[in-house]
Amino acid sequence: MRASLAMLLLATVATLALVMLRREDLPAAIRASETITLRISVSSVGTLSYSLARSLSARLAALGGHLALQVVESKGPLQNVLAVQRGDAEIGLGTSDIVYDNASRIGETGKSLRGMAVLNNNPIHVVVPVHSKVRTLRDLAGKRLAVGTREGGSAPTVEYLLASSGLKPSDVHMDTVHLRYSAERLRRGEVDAIIIAASFPYEPVKEAMRTGGRLLSVDGGTVARALNRFPFYRPVAVPANTYSNQPQRIHTVAVDTVMFCREDLSAQTVKTFLKLFFKELGSLDSPLVSRINVAEADATPIPLHSGAAAYYRERALQR
Repeated sequence: MRASLAMLLLATVATLALVMLRREDLPAAIRASETITLRISVSSVGTLSYSLARSLSARLAALGGHLALQVVESKGPLQNVLAVQRGDAEIGLGTSDIVYDNASRIGETGKSLRGMAVLNNNPIHVVVPVHSKVRTLRDLAGKRLAVGTREGGSAPTVEYLLASSGLKPSDVHMDTVHLRYSAERLRRGEVDAIIIAASFPYEPVKEAMRTGGRLLSVDGGTVARALNRFPFYRPVAVPANTYSNQPQRIHTVAVDTVMFCREDLSAQTVKTFLKLFFKELGSLDSPLVSRINVAEADATPIPLHSGAAAYYRERALQR
């Protein structure tokens, strides 16, 4: 009788272990406390990624479960990649070009990155003064471009786009002052263009358009070359009247916001986190929620983490 009872208890424990997030599945750095805390590195306050992460963190806290999310603020996508590679965070959010570029590079942990989910897309905005003679990207040769800080990691985004138009980094002058100052610098003539990948409407672009800016469409040939050469780009259009003084639709390319982690984060942890994320997505207070295409969430530009792949397979079977 005791043997039968013992076997029953063992079977019950084993079954629960399959459906619960196990503390032993997590890295040693985050399994010391009673509540399991995952750290997510996101760009600074004011970004859509930050609002999503903060809302998700608050939602998990309200649920009162054993999984918590700590938001780690950074200066930009590149810093998020480095934080995850160093082990300063378990999860990060970054643009697909930067994540793709760094996925196979080994950080201090000796581990590479893996994809978890594609969130929203970020069209590349090219803003010039309204009376500028610049009509195509090639016309930017010799010009001063506001591209954001080096820490933010936006320079590669600009370089890839320019390369698609036949320009090299040495053909332009990159201004790396923070983008919050870009509209004023464009108005004063201190830079000749602003180039930034961001979900629209983006505040620095809104300001630039209100104060005499003009959005530049990326020509079809450049778009085709960008799509053919770089796997992280996708064609998009900024709808007419998204910004002041923008009566026409603007054609460009976009990079996605990608959720990623290190390859050594356990499959069970990743799978459980994604289950919670997508289950609670509709209750999150962030403008980013409406821009996430759940059906394409598995289309990351880098290989999916095994736990993410398991989650998407299970989700597909449940449809």
